[in-house]
Amino acid sequence: LTVGLGTLVGIISSIFRSGELGKRNLVAPVRSRTLALQIAAGCGVAAVASVVWVALLSFIPVIDGLELIQSSPAAFGLLMGDVLVFTLVAVAIGFFLGQLGLRTAALNGAANILGLGMTFLSGAFGLVSAGLEGFTRCLPAYWYANALETVAMAGSITPAVMATYWTDLGIQALFAVAIGCVGLVVARLRSQTAEQGGNAAALVEEI
Repeated sequence: LTVGLGTLVGIISSIFRSGELGKRNLVAPVRSRTLALQIAAGCGVAAVASVVWVALLSFIPVIDGLELIQSSPAAFGLLMGDVLVFTLVAVAIGFFLGQLGLRTAALNGAANILGLGMTFLSGAFGLVSAGLEGFTRCLPAYWYANALETVAMAGSITPAVMATYWTDLGIQALFAVAIGCVGLVVARLRSQTAEQGGNAAALVEEI
């Protein structure tokens, strides 16, 4: 999710806010808020498509997928809910990367490093030592994996399981908001640079 959406959303955000297209958007008779909402809608479509794709992938191991849905549809719904919330994190990361003005190759590389790095460090493959556990808690992927493991390993959906589940989802949502806010700050700063034709460009022209 992080690699795919990070790259896709990053490219979408970067294309519409940099280069000649970005400059034309700045002078277009469209409010910046409207443009931002349109870009967000496009990213949202990509996010929903990714969640649907992940849900379909769960049926590839047909026996396990059907057994999970038949035996505990509630657990399957919780797992998909966790995927949905982590998708917001991936979208936020992609939005942030898109505001950095990176070229497509560099953006793709950054998304791969972040995505694969978080996957290994979150303990998803069981390769993280106990000494790094404190650090992994600083990554949204840890809470994503923890929610999946909590639901998948639970014999039944109890209040204790739900408490852990909602805590994990809440922390992921906070990560998404925080990363998105940083992306907005970067976008605001870049919109004022000479490259984007903002206030700094006007200053350069006066000089």
